[in-house]
Amino acid sequence: MSDSIWNHRFKVWNYSSLGASLTQGLLPGTEQWEKATEAGADVLILAFGTNDLRAGHHPEEIVAEYRKFSSKARELGVQMYVATTPPLYREDHPGFGQVDRLNQLIQESFPPDQVLDFHSGFGPEYFLDGIHITPEGHQLRGERVAN
Repeated sequence: MSDSIWNHRFKVWNYSSLGASLTQGLLPGTEQWEKATEAGADVLILAFGTNDLRAGHHPEEIVAEYRKFSSKARELGVQMYVATTPPLYREDHPGFGQVDRLNQLIQESFPPDQVLDFHSGFGPEYFLDGIHITPEGHQLRGERVAN
């Protein structure tokens, strides 16, 4: 993704990790947040949801966590963007059927200029297994951020 938004004025750090979530996991959002703020980031993009839904968390709970991070960002003077959750193409994923509701709540909870669209236009060809995004999918994410 960083290749898509390369600009000599910016440094891009990516703290994503398989299994990461806002609510729990091997690398919960709080740890990623700390790494990014310690690195001196002045813009943060939070892109969670899939693993939270897999863990049984409801869309309302996930958006509540995004709101907590948004408050922290305001306190620090850091610009924060929330990305919509990408589609799921695996019906056996526990979150299948909940992504649209989660994205609706994200769009209702944050100003439009604070929401990045990581959902629309992400067809099955952008996923390795119906859940995890391919390099081409990450490229598309980067293009969305750059625009």
